[in-house]
Formats: sequence, C-alpha cells, structure tokens
Amino acid sequence: VSTQSTWESMEAHLFKITFVAFLATFAASMKFQNSTFPIPLSESPNFSVFTLAQLVTQVIPQSEGLCNAAIQSLLTNPMGRQGINFLAYSGKKVNDYGNYLGCKGTNDSRYVLTIADFGYVSARIGTCFPIECHEEDLKPLAPTIANILSLIIGGYVPPQIVKIVDTQERNRKLSEFNMGYLSFWLLTGISLVIALIATVMDKYEYFKPNSLKDSTSLRILNCFSFVANFKSFFNTANKLDVNLEIFNGLRVIGMCWIVLGHSHEIELLAPTFNLRDLFSDLITKYSFAYIKTASLAVDVFFFISGFFAACSFFAAFKTAELRTAKTILISYLYRYLRLLPVLLLTFLFFIFIVPTVKDEPASPFVDHQLNNCYKYWYYTFTYTNNFWKLSDACIDWTWYLMNDMQFYLICPFLVLPFFASFTIGFIVLASCGAASILATSIIYSYYGLHTSMAKPTANDYYEIYYVKPYCRIPVYLLGIFFYVLYKEHKKVKEEAHQGLKKIEEFFAKYSVVKYLGYVLGLSLMYFTVHLIHLFDKYPYDWGQWQATLYEVSFRPLFIIGLMLLIYPTLIGKGEFLGSLLGHPFFNPVAKLTYCVYMLHLAILYVLHAITLNGHYYNLSWVWYTFFTALFVTYVVSFIGTILLESPVMQLLKILQENTRKPKNSLEQPLKPENNSSPKDQQ
Repeated sequence: VSTQSTWESMEAHLFKITFVAFLATFAASMKFQNSTFPIPLSESPNFSVFTLAQLVTQVIPQSEGLCNAAIQSLLTNPMGRQGINFLAYSGKKVNDYGNYLGCKGTNDSRYVLTIADFGYVSARIGTCFPIECHEEDLKPLAPTIANILSLIIGGYVPPQIVKIVDTQERNRKLSEFNMGYLSFWLLTGISLVIALIATVMDKYEYFKPNSLKDSTSLRILNCFSFVANFKSFFNTANKLDVNLEIFNGLRVIGMCWIVLGHSHEIELLAPTFNLRDLFSDLITKYSFAYIKTASLAVDVFFFISGFFAACSFFAAFKTAELRTAKTILISYLYRYLRLLPVLLLTFLFFIFIVPTVKDEPASPFVDHQLNNCYKYWYYTFTYTNNFWKLSDACIDWTWYLMNDMQFYLICPFLVLPFFASFTIGFIVLASCGAASILATSIIYSYYGLHTSMAKPTANDYYEIYYVKPYCRIPVYLLGIFFYVLYKEHKKVKEEAHQGLKKIEEFFAKYSVVKYLGYVLGLSLMYFTVHLIHLFDKYPYDWGQWQATLYEVSFRPLFIIGLMLLIYPTLIGKGEFLGSLLGHPFFNPVAKLTYCVYMLHLAILYVLHAITLNGHYYNLSWVWYTFFTALFVTYVVSFIGTILLESPVMQLLKILQENTRKPKNSLEQPLKPENNSSPKDQQ
C-alpha cells in the first residue's frame, strides 16, 4: 500500500504488470526458491517480456519439464496461440481476475488463481497459463511469489498465506456427481412433500380420519402444514406484556446492522483495486464508523438473549421443587434441539451448495472454510469452535451461537442467587462482570491488541479476544439484570425491591427524568461509535492503556445507553418509542432473525463467488451489496422458517406437553409462536 504509486506506474506496460505470473511459473518449474533479484523490478522503467526473459535466464538455471518448456515457448513466441491467450485472458494488475470464461474456452490454456490474504484485505491475480502447467507444478512457487509481493509492498509477506489454485480444474470436479449435493436437495424435496401432505390434511377435513383428529400423530403431522405455519408466522397477537414488543424492533434493526457490517467485510476480502484509498480515506470517513461498529449489534443480541434466558429460568425456578438439576438439563436439551435444525441446514447449505453455485473464478474463496468443515465439523455441533484456532473454524460466523449457548449453560446459576435475595444475585452478577473486565484488560494488554483496522494485530484481535465468551459476557449479564428490573416492576409494591420501586416511581412522576434518560442513553451510544472513528483515523495516537480502557468499556457503555433509552418503555412510560419499536410490522420479521443470522454470510459468500472480477471499493458498493444480500437472505430465511424452524418448534412444544406440563414451566413464556422467544431474536 505504501508503494501504491510505484505499482501504478508499473501498470503502464503490458507485460510489466503480469511479471508475477511469468516469473512465478518459471520458479515453480525450475525449482527456484528464495533467490535474490540482481535488479529491483520496481525500478526498471522499460520493463517488457523480453527483459523479463533475459532476467529469468540470468537468475534461474535451466531444467526440464513440460511446464517449463511451454513457458519458454511462450516467451520466445509471445504472439503464438498460448501467448495471445496469456495476454488476453490474464489479469493485468493485482486483484484483476482476467477473463476466466475466455481462458476456460480455449483448448491449450489453463486458468489459475493466485491468492494472498492479508487479514482484512487480499491480493489476487488470475492467469491463463499453458495447459501443460498443473496446480502441482505451480504450488512450490509460493515462497517466490511471497518474495515478489514483499518487494512490491515494501514489507515481509509470509509464504504460507500464498495459495495457488487451479480454479478451472477445481470447478470441474465440483460439477461432477456429488452425493452430498444430491442428498441436500433430496432432503429438501422430502420436506416439501411432507409439508404438502400436512397442508392438505390440515386444510380439508375430508382427509382427516375421525380416529386421528385429536391424536398426537395428526398433531405432529400438522406441525409441517403450510397453512398452520403461515398463520403462526403472521399472528401478531400479544402473548406477553405488550411492552416487550420493543425487542422485535431492536432485533430487526440489529440484524440489518449486522448484515451491513458483514457486507463491508466481504467487500474487503473481495479483490479491491483501490487498496490505498481504502486505508487512507474510506476507513477514516465518519460514515464508515457506523459500518465498522456493526459488532455492537451483536452485543445488542447478547443483551436481548440474556434478558429472555433470565425470563425463562425465573419461570422455570418459580417453585422450590423445580429448582433441580433435572429442570436445568431439560432446558439444555430443549435449547440444543431448538437450535440444531437451522444450524444443520446452514452447514449442509454451506458445504454442498455454496461451492457449486456457479463456475466462476472467485469460487475458491470458500475453500479454506470448506476444508475446515470436513475436518473439524464437530467443533460446530458441540458449540466449541470459538475455543479453537480461528483458522480451523467451520462456518466461522457461528462464533456468536457458540458464545450464546455457553452463556445459556451458566445462566441458571446466575439466576438462582436472586431467589435467595436481590443483593446476593446482584453481587454474583457484578462479580462475574468485574472478573470478565479484568480478564479482558489483562489479555488485551498482554497481547498488545488494538481496535483500529490500521494496526497489525487484526487477526489476533479476533482470535484472542473477540470470539471468547469470558471477554463478551458483560453485556449478557446486563441483559439478565435488565430482566430483574422488569420482574420487579411487575410485582406489587409490597413484594418488590423497595430501591428499584422508588427509581421506577421517580421515572413515572417526573417526565423530565425520562427525557434526560433518553438524552444520556443516546449520548452514550453516540460516544462509543464516535470513539471508534477516532481510533481508526488516528490509530497511532492512542497508547495501549487507552485502547484497553476503550475496549473493556465501550460495549457495556453502549448497552447501558440502550437500557436508559428503552427502560421507560419497559415500565409503560415510553409510549412513542414503544409504538415505534413495537410496531406490528416488526413482529413477523423478527421471527426470521435466527435464520437470517445463520444464512446471511453464506448468501454473501455466494454473491462474492459469482464475481467475475475485482472492483473499486466504496461505500456505495457496500450499500448495494447490503441491500442485495438482505433481500435474498430474508426470502431464503422465510422459506427455511416455514419449512423447518416453525415445524421443529411446534414438535418441541408437543414433546414438552407429553413429558411434563407444570404451570409456569420453562417454555410457557417462550411459546414458538411468541415473537419474544430467545432464539427468534438470534
């Protein structure tokens, strides 16, 4: 990036801008590695294919090999058929894919994609090599390409990040018969047939035998009915306190914010021509801060999840007889079964459908995660992939689901102390929060992490801090505490905690306090977003202790601001915000949230995989990608919810009724059709 102007001046000459591919091919076929260059390539003003050929013959000893012979022929006769293919169909600059379909359409050339990922960004070039050059011939050249890239960017490039992929051969193999691909669509077809049968039996009384009308078998089949699931999906009747409807709006807005943030990340990983503009201009714009801080929307979901998890466990533990290990284990089992179908759908869709969606040059983009899914799939289904290396993660965006499940496992032990007394429960929550903040401070300082994208610790930031539950739990604890406030509000004055009741009465008595809470809440939320902009704009003006202090505080501060904003609505005193966030429109849309989160990045990968070439990164392009991905994801999620998620929720409801049915049971406040269920909001 620092020598971008030098690189741009090199692009004036046709062969000069493709020297990486030429030299790399020779290096592979002649087993040349880690050699030094007699002259700096970037300083050669009249670089051409002929000076390159002379340089190659001086530096690289002659050896035998079909690939080497083909390249020698190409160099000596650049206007031959293979030479013309190379010039016409190869990329002309870094992050230029060239013409994949044109190269593929020839009989004597092979399309190869060279990839070097640098954390947030990547460098790629597509090359139309002679057909004699196979992927195995080219793989040994990774150290040489790393050396060349080091010369270009003026810094060390580790050889292990360079990957060379025969995209044409890879896509051909994936287009062949694949049992996994067939199985996915076979299961989809079976689901549709079952849903159609259930719909017919649900719609027409004629098909319902009298002996089965009230049977469990018919109820199970009815769970898959399109009609029943449509009615449940669009049912906007309030099952709980109307004030809880505000969480529907928060979930929809939060999910849109997450999709926007991931749209930006995918565009960064996509081949980008204007890397210098990206780091010197775009990420320092104020509008960019609202895209980067989309991670705060994840904290909003942790907060909401803590709220409803506390809601379910307070209901489950209402009587002393139910405060047992059996109740806790049943709730764990319900949670696992509740999440499993959509997680499995995402897994199968990602490993069997995404790689085969289209024969395009960017298809190898997902290969690394695919290999992880084949080798380490059990990390995902045991909810532990956030404890392993980020480079080994399968469908790595499920780190949120892993954290949420891990928080859920300890939630009953955070709720139980409140049955002893409010003070003991509060001390337990506060102690856990303080321990998390202390651990985060130590980790952040010890590893020298930094929030800014301009700092070189981006990958460490995600692997060491960002996905770890002991660093992310404070906002979940705030969600539990917020439910305690709500629970005390619902009690009569004599039974409620007197201190909390006085605060509530203070809010109710003086309207100005409510508006001051709005102002303070919005100010805290704005403050956290504004600071991240300053970190990116002036990354080297902040010391390590300042970065650490910001990181351990800005997420809890943002959620505290949100709590101040919605607390009046929660106690029935925020009519305007309640009517806005609790609008009936958000009710059905919020039910798609879990499916949207699980599928949106797979959809973004598909949109990237069908890219024919690089592009110039700008915020308009990010917004275009965002709206496209958002629309497609919600459509697919609606189908997934009707065909899979809603039926599973109904089946679990029947299972619970047949096993245990205590009044105020764990599932009572979390009915599947209720838009406030804790997994709808994920």
